[in-house]
Amino acid sequence: MIVVRLEGYEAEVAVLVGSSRNKSALKKESRDVYPSNPVMSWGQHVEAAGAEMAVAKYLGLYWDGSVDTYRSGSGDLPYTNIDVKHSQDGKWKVKDRDDGELILVKGVMPTYTIEAYCFTKEVKKASAPCEMSGSKLWFINDRVKRRDFDRLKKTLWRRAFDARQASPPCEVK
Repeated sequence: MIVVRLEGYEAEVAVLVGSSRNKSALKKESRDVYPSNPVMSWGQHVEAAGAEMAVAKYLGLYWDGSVDTYRSGSGDLPYTNIDVKHSQDGKWKVKDRDDGELILVKGVMPTYTIEAYCFTKEVKKASAPCEMSGSKLWFINDRVKRRDFDRLKKTLWRRAFDARQASPPCEVK
């Protein structure tokens, strides 16, 4: 497990991003398929943004704090196709549309613990889905969790580097 503590300014950015995500969800009348208290959704969005920032900080990768890109398939960290799953109680869920690698994070602002990572295909093979609000959800069990963080870090660095080389975000003259 890896513990990451956000600095004050990093926490402020995560709060702004989480708030923007919640406002967008309210505007679209979108809600999570996993039953949760709507009043708590503000905190859930903020904590999820904080978890994403904590993972990016650990990996040494840029975090763009994007809003409304969850269906783009690009992942939570630019150029990596990684999704960060946050849970305060360790009950991480995988949605039907989830694909690729997942990084599992616990904690509350400003301290997060990167617990493990796993692959969506393995999660879906290891257990039967639950039906909630007309959607399928899988819960991640210990059998599919991996903890070789050095290997993950190297893999993601290489993936991000290659993607940036293929389509740089800006042109230097």
